Amino acid sequence: DFRVERHKLFQQPLDVLMKQAESEQQKLSNHLDLVEVNLFKQLSQRHEFLASMATLQAVQGDLAGAVEQVRTVRAEIASTRKQEVECNLLVARMHKRRQRFEDLLRRLELVATVQHGPPSIKLLLSTKEFVTALDVFDSTMAMLGEDLKGIAAVQGVMSQMKELSASIDRRLEGEFMQCVVNSQLHPGESDELVGASQLVVIIDCLQRRNCLPTVLHVSFRDLMLKQFKTALREAAAGICQKCLAATAGQETEAAQQGKVTLDTQIGRLTYSQSLEFWDELVAWVLRLSKRLVAFIELVISRCPEDDGDSAEEGASETQSYPTADDLSSPRELPLVPSAQATNKAFADLGRLYETTVTAMLKQIGEFVATRATQSQKLKPAEFARTLAASSRAIQEADSQHQSLKKRLEPRGVAFTAASVSRELKGTMYNQTKMLVEEFHQSKITLARMAVDVDDWSAVRVNEEFQRLVDRMIDPEAIQKPAVDEVGNDGKLEQCLRVKDKQFHVVSALLMLLQCMWQYLEFCHTLPAVSCDVLQRLLTLLRQFNNYTRTAVLCGGIAKRPQKDKGDGDKVEKRKVTAVQLVHCSQTMGFVAAFLPLLQAAATPMMQKQGGEEQQGAHSQATLVCTQFEEVTKEYEDHRRDLYNKMHSVLVRQLLIGDWYEKLHPEEKDGSFPPHPAVKGFLDGCGKMYKMLMRILQLQDVQGIFQAGFAEVAETLQKKVSPGAGKFRKEDLALRAPNSGNRYVRDVAFMREHLLTLPAIAKAAQDWTDELLRVVLAYLDVTPEVRQEFAALLPQ
Repeated sequence: DFRVERHKLFQQPLDVLMKQAESEQQKLSNHLDLVEVNLFKQLSQRHEFLASMATLQAVQGDLAGAVEQVRTVRAEIASTRKQEVECNLLVARMHKRRQRFEDLLRRLELVATVQHGPPSIKLLLSTKEFVTALDVFDSTMAMLGEDLKGIAAVQGVMSQMKELSASIDRRLEGEFMQCVVNSQLHPGESDELVGASQLVVIIDCLQRRNCLPTVLHVSFRDLMLKQFKTALREAAAGICQKCLAATAGQETEAAQQGKVTLDTQIGRLTYSQSLEFWDELVAWVLRLSKRLVAFIELVISRCPEDDGDSAEEGASETQSYPTADDLSSPRELPLVPSAQATNKAFADLGRLYETTVTAMLKQIGEFVATRATQSQKLKPAEFARTLAASSRAIQEADSQHQSLKKRLEPRGVAFTAASVSRELKGTMYNQTKMLVEEFHQSKITLARMAVDVDDWSAVRVNEEFQRLVDRMIDPEAIQKPAVDEVGNDGKLEQCLRVKDKQFHVVSALLMLLQCMWQYLEFCHTLPAVSCDVLQRLLTLLRQFNNYTRTAVLCGGIAKRPQKDKGDGDKVEKRKVTAVQLVHCSQTMGFVAAFLPLLQAAATPMMQKQGGEEQQGAHSQATLVCTQFEEVTKEYEDHRRDLYNKMHSVLVRQLLIGDWYEKLHPEEKDGSFPPHPAVKGFLDGCGKMYKMLMRILQLQDVQGIFQAGFAEVAETLQKKVSPGAGKFRKEDLALRAPNSGNRYVRDVAFMREHLLTLPAIAKAAQDWTDELLRVVLAYLDVTPEVRQEFAALLPQ
C-alpha cells in the first residue's frame, strides 16, 4: 500500500500537475517579495542606512591609511627579526641538533653495552655470582625496555635476553636444590644447616625472580623425598655394617660388595647390635628432621609477612623488567611476590616437611618390621628399649610438626596430616601386638601342659606366692617395677589367702599365678598395650577354665592312661575322685574371688594407656572391665557345677548299692540289718564330710550335703508317688511285702549316724523327716513299726 507506484500523484495527468506546480511557484514568489519589503522596512527603522551612504568614502579612506600603517610596521618587524633574532634562532637550532647527536651517541653506547650484557651474564652465572648476574640482567632489561625501546638493532639482544631469562631461572633452581640437599645431607652430626649463607643468597635471588613458589612445588618435593630415602638407606647400611664389623668380618665385606641385602644384614644383628643400630638410625632421622625445620625457618625469614603499605612502597621503589614470557612487549612487573604466591610457597614447605618426615619414619618402621621374627622372641623389657627409642622419635617429630603448624597456620597454610609419625606408630603398635600374641600363645601352651600333668592334689604353698597374690591386688604395688621370680626358699603354707578367705591350691594354679604376674609385668613394661595384654590374660583364664573343666568335671583325668608299676605293658585308667573335685572347686573359687580384686587394682593401669584416640582407649578399658566380670561369672558357674558333681557322688552311693532294686537282708535273731546301699552311703558321707570340712568353708559343705539329700528325697518321691504308677520290675525292694518297715528302719539308721556329724546335723534331720513322710505316705508300714519308731515318726 505504501509503494511509490501506488501514490495518487502518479495517477493524475501531466498537464494538471504542471499547472499546479506553476501556481505553487507563483505563490512562493509573492511571499518572498513580502519578506524583502518587510525586511527593508525594519532596517530603515533601526539604522540610518541612507545617511551612512554619504560617509562611506571617508570611511574607506581611513581604512586605506590603516592598511598602509600595518604594512610599515610589518616591514620594520621583518627588518628587526633579520638583524637581531635570526642569529639567535640559528644558535637554538644548532643546540637542538647537538642534543640529538648526543642522544644518538648515548643510544649507540647503550647498544654496545647491551650487546656485551649476555656474555657478561653467562660468565657471572658460570662463576656463581648470581646477585651480580641479576643486577646486570636487570640493568640490561631496563635499557631495552626504556632507552632502546623500538630500536631494530637490539632485537637480537632481546632474543638472547629471553633465552637467558629462562636459563637464569633454571640455573637458580638447580643451584637451590643442590644447596638444599648439601645443607640437609652433610655427614656432620650438627643440627645446623651447612652453607646457610649461600642458601640465603639463592633464596633472595629466587625472590627477585619471583620463582620461589614455582621452585618449591611438587618436583622439588619429589626430588627431596627421593634424596632423603636414598640417604636413609645408605645411612642404615653404614650403621648396620658398623654394628656387624665387630662380629663378622667376611659378612661385612660381602655386604660392602652388595652381595647381602640390607634387610638380611638387619636380620643378622644381635639384640645389643639392633639397639645400637636403632638408636643411631633414629638419631640420624631426627637430625635430618631438625635440619629440615631449620631450612623452612630460613625460607620463612627471607619472606617477610605481607603488609599492604610496605609492599606497595617496595614495589614502587623497585626496578621493573619484562618476564621471560613477555620480553617481546616489556611492561612494569613487581619483583616482590604477591601475598598469594608467598602463602602458596609456605603451603608447599609445610607439605614438604609432612611428606619427607612421614616417609622417613615409615622407612625406619619398615626396618623394624624386618626383625619381626626376632622381636617376637624378646622379653617385654628388652623390646621396651626399642619402643622407647621409637617413642622419642615420634614425640620429637610430632613436636616439630606442631611447632611448624603454629608458625604457618596464621598465614593461611592448611596442613593435611594430623601427625607425621602415624606410620611409625602403626608399625610399632603392630610389632608390640605380635610380641603380645607370641607371649600369650606361650602362656596358653604352658597352661595346657600344667593342667594335663596335674593330678589335682593339694600342694603346700611357698609364702612367696602369698606375697605375689597380695602384690597383684594392691593398686599401688601392681604398678611398681617387677619383683624377682618366686623361689623355693620361703616358708611353706597350707593354703593361699584372698582377703579373709583361704583356699587350698594345686600346682596348676600356682603356675597360673606366675603367668598372671608375668602378664602384669608386661603391662607395666609396655603400658601402651595394657588393655590388649589384659584381654589376653582374660583369654588365658578362659582357656584355663575350659582345660580344667575338661580334665576334672568332664572326666579327662579318667581318660589318662597310667602304666601299672608291676607290669609296664599293662595300662589302667584313673577315676575322678571327690578329692580332685574339691581341689578343683577350690581353684575355681580362688580365681573367682581373686579376679574382682585384680580388676580394681588394674583399672588405673588401663586408664594410663594413651593413643591417638583417647575415646577409643577408654572404650577398650570399659570392654576389659566387662570381660573381667564375665570371666569371674564363668569361674563361679564352674565352681557351682563342681559342687553339683560332688553331691551327685553322694546320691550315686545309694544308686550303686541298689537301694531300690536289691532286697533287704533277711532278719537275723530278731534284728533287721540295714540295706548295704545305706551302709555304703553313710560310709561315703563320713569320708566326704571329713574331707570337705578340712578344705571347704562351712556353708559350702552344708550346701553340698543339702543338695545331695534333696536329690535323694526327690528320687524316692518320684518312685513311690501314685503318679508314677506301679513299681518297676527292677525295684524289688520297693515291691517286697511290708517294704515300708525296712525303709523306716533304714532312714532311722541313717539319721542316727548322720546326727553325729554336727555341721550337717540339722540338714540330715530335715532330710530324714522328709524321707519318713514319703515312706509313711506311699509304702506299707505296720503298726508295730510305727509304735517302735513313734519318737522319730513325724506327727
